[in-house]
Amino acid sequence: RRELPRLEQSDQALRSAYPILLEKIARALRKQGKNDEALDLLRARVGDIVQKARDAECLTARVQRLLPADLAAHLVGVRLDDGCLVLMADSSAWAARLKYHARDLMIPLREVCDTEILRARVRVHRGFAV
Repeated sequence: RRELPRLEQSDQALRSAYPILLEKIARALRKQGKNDEALDLLRARVGDIVQKARDAECLTARVQRLLPADLAAHLVGVRLDDGCLVLMADSSAWAARLKYHARDLMIPLREVCDTEILRARVRVHRGFAV
């Protein structure tokens, strides 16, 4: 059985890598004679990306808690895309099982999400190992 990533661990890794990355970029911008406005814009963009990643991770964790443990271990990601709940499984076999639970997940998630969920889709995502 594979272990799911812990939100605290990945969040801590993000917090430690983020300032290092920004400092390296800041040095490169200063070397090129760029002003601090470019760095401020970069900070805002990277901050938005980090926040979206945290939101997706929180949504994935919430859905995993709603699923049976054996199935939750194979759910690798969740996103909301224009009213569609997109569930990503690590294999086609687990995706097929996840399809049976997809509609049942929509009701409790509608109560906690800011956006309306109209339908659900299940995809196979083999892009990364958990």
